[in-house]
Amino acid sequence: MPPEDCPLKRDPAGWCRKGIFMEEALFKVLSFITFIMLGYLLRRLSILKAETFRFCIYLIMIVMAFLHLALPHPVIIFTKIAGDANAFLCMLMIGVNINLQMDSKSFRCLIKHITVRYALSAVLAFLFYRYLPFSLEIRQAMAVIALAPSSSLALIFTMKLKGDVIMAGNICSLSILLSPIAMTILLVYL
Repeated sequence: MPPEDCPLKRDPAGWCRKGIFMEEALFKVLSFITFIMLGYLLRRLSILKAETFRFCIYLIMIVMAFLHLALPHPVIIFTKIAGDANAFLCMLMIGVNINLQMDSKSFRCLIKHITVRYALSAVLAFLFYRYLPFSLEIRQAMAVIALAPSSSLALIFTMKLKGDVIMAGNICSLSILLSPIAMTILLVYL
């Protein structure tokens, strides 16, 4: 039970209500600052480049999750603004790169890519459902996840590799339309 004079009693993160007192909160804030300073130091020493810096931040967040460390509430509020805009920006990027006027060669290539993708996804869903050593609910969830739409990050990676961004945009947009249908059909029959 938190003390009555707890200064964080009305804090939205609920640190006092959950039994996390000031020492633990201070430890979490200091560990977060330490991780950020370490990443900054490695970047300044040119050990990390911009691309690997983002990857290292992901790794740091995974380690923090395993250690049950949370970001301070003001940091979460500040980063939530950019996080909420992420879905809109991904859909905008896919929409900009869609080209509905294709020649027959591009259309055949699109159909081939989508067919191969969903054939492999169906095989993967079958293997997940039949052979994973987990409970039925987890196997069903993994089978449905195998039919999920293509990631919008595929466009960014295609741009970095100087590939056909228009084709990647068409594949992403078509998979966004087809995947809910395939996932629903799979859920009905599981």
